[in-house]
Amino acid sequence: MGNTEVLKRGDLQMTSAGTGISHSEKAHGSAQVHFLQIWSVPHTSRLTPKYYTRHFTDAEKKNTWVRIVAPVGKEGVLDEREGSGPAPVHTALTLYATLAEKGQRLEQPLKGKKAYVHVVQTSGFNTGKATGAT
Repeated sequence: MGNTEVLKRGDLQMTSAGTGISHSEKAHGSAQVHFLQIWSVPHTSRLTPKYYTRHFTDAEKKNTWVRIVAPVGKEGVLDEREGSGPAPVHTALTLYATLAEKGQRLEQPLKGKKAYVHVVQTSGFNTGKATGAT
């Protein structure tokens, strides 16, 4: 596919491997990197490989849920390499992101059979026993 990109804070990169791709990743520079890599199985096999990038600012995510990945064909989902809105996937997967301030309460109704919540700690690394989200 010939894509080379340096991802920055707030960037989302989505690759649909489809019928097959060659792929590698590396840190850009010597600074420590934190990112999530999430895999999902498409509902259709033998898709043409595609690559998408999106950027979501801290301001967009502050104290609100922002839909960053959603199924192809859903409202607001553009099948463009560098479009706006959520990155398209060929599976029943919707991902939201937020940057919630301390004490902020956010609700997100579940619309499917499963949910996964990943809490990212922004105040430093906790070397002690996990005590859960507050």
